[in-house]
Amino acid sequence: MKTTLSSQNLFTTTNTTNEYKEVTSTSRSNFKSCIHDKKCDTNNECIKGVCFEGKCRCRCSPFAHCIKNEDCLGRNLCSNKCISENGTSVNCHFKESCALGSQCLQGVCVGIGRYVRDAYEAISCNIENAEIDCQGYGSKSECTIELGVCIRHKNASEIGRNASNECQGGISATYGFPSCISYDDKPIKCGAKGNMQQCSRGSFCGLYKMAQTPSFKVLLLDIEGTTTSISFVKDVLFPYAYDNVEVFLDENFHRDDVKKVIHGLVILSQKEAANDTDIKTPAEDEISQKCREDLVHNVRVWIKKDKKLTALKELQGIMWKDAYESGKVKSHIYPDVLPVLEKVHSVNIPIYIYSSGSVQAQKLLYQYTSFGDVTRLLSGYFDTNIGPKVESSSYTKIASEIGKPAGEILFLTDVDKEAFAAKSAGLQSKILLRDGNAPISEEAKTTFETIDNFEKIL
Repeated sequence: MKTTLSSQNLFTTTNTTNEYKEVTSTSRSNFKSCIHDKKCDTNNECIKGVCFEGKCRCRCSPFAHCIKNEDCLGRNLCSNKCISENGTSVNCHFKESCALGSQCLQGVCVGIGRYVRDAYEAISCNIENAEIDCQGYGSKSECTIELGVCIRHKNASEIGRNASNECQGGISATYGFPSCISYDDKPIKCGAKGNMQQCSRGSFCGLYKMAQTPSFKVLLLDIEGTTTSISFVKDVLFPYAYDNVEVFLDENFHRDDVKKVIHGLVILSQKEAANDTDIKTPAEDEISQKCREDLVHNVRVWIKKDKKLTALKELQGIMWKDAYESGKVKSHIYPDVLPVLEKVHSVNIPIYIYSSGSVQAQKLLYQYTSFGDVTRLLSGYFDTNIGPKVESSSYTKIASEIGKPAGEILFLTDVDKEAFAAKSAGLQSKILLRDGNAPISEEAKTTFETIDNFEKIL
């Protein structure tokens, strides 16, 4: 049975005997015995022959209070943790599992939260509405995005030498002045030689970095070639729709959502057949086998020709939904994407998606990624219903829908024509150069900043 701590005392340094009474009485026999982690269930950790829950599998993330795993950023897990004086953490179920001076706290999201260089350690303490005792490696203060770092020099002889932290709350940072952080939550200059008398007890004089938000106020993202490999869509999603469209329509034509899509495909086929001899005009009876056969033919032609047609995208979206939910397909996003989206989201910058794929398909792609559900970070979605991606009017409409000036929106894409269209509408644009993306024009190279990693936008 786990003890419950309030958010007010979550990171305090003192604990009464009563706070640990229930935890210390927990018998080790309640837990599975083990020799190493592989003997434990998934995500559990073997400590001193006992499997404890909540093995940490996360990137650099701050401490935060949590009740369930969904309260934690990224792949962090909500679990009891030993929070030690040097900023490290291990799993625990009772105080005795922790090193001397550490606490066993319930409901704590713990990431690595620690950046180590030759001369100093910098430990993230970016949490809201709670205090963390940074004595020994920083000062005691309420941590905010602006003051989300405790700095400790690894050697007292290095006091006064500039140190910086690259693992803190906020988006990016600019170098400040040698400082310590005071009890009143303000940085205090401590001089080039490190005036320790100006620092809180246990703190060393290091270089404080003020958090800095990016120039854009809204982030608008393309999918293929930007957040997701083109090969995933080309080699996984499109072939799935091509191979399974006949069986899918035969088995599901009676569904209301599929009937609606079939009607849209019939109208689209009649329109496209006038200009494309490869397209068949389907039978008028939309529930007939002949109509479905004609539509299967047309859908496969459009997929081969990589057509960006709304009715086609809606059909693919429904088919992919079934594939995602059944576990047949897991979507791909580049590993550099999620950490940046989490940082952008943490400073209340809304993130939108604009893709030729239907809104439904977009939601599914970000819900069923190999990194888990990413839709929690997204504020909205746009597809070709708002307009073609190569027309500036589409981006003007998006800015109007979002309610922000076009100049405050950053659009990321891998297609130069889309970047030019967004620029014409007044948006900021950058082009992603990733392996497998199509080459861009020389004009685009001189007009836009090109990046190969999402970190470059911060």
